Amino acid sequence: MVTLTGMQVSHIFGGSVLIESVFNIPGMGRLMVNSVFAQDYPVVQGCTVLFALIVVTVNLIVDISYGWLDPEYGTVKRE
Repeated sequence: MVTLTGMQVSHIFGGSVLIESVFNIPGMGRLMVNSVFAQDYPVVQGCTVLFALIVVTVNLIVDISYGWLDPEYGTVKRE
């Protein structure tokens, strides 16, 4: 369940770009699309870096939560 939550974050951002563009909703996705068409590359780079940082942070939280939710995760059992 935790893994699916982490994977869905990137899909949510990809979907936001599509939904905001199609339905003309103001947001980061629409800002990114408008910036691409206006060739405003610093804004595109900034949005991309922000999206990437959020995805990496969520994946880090998911990885850390594995050890908290299942204490046996990541331990080496030597016999």
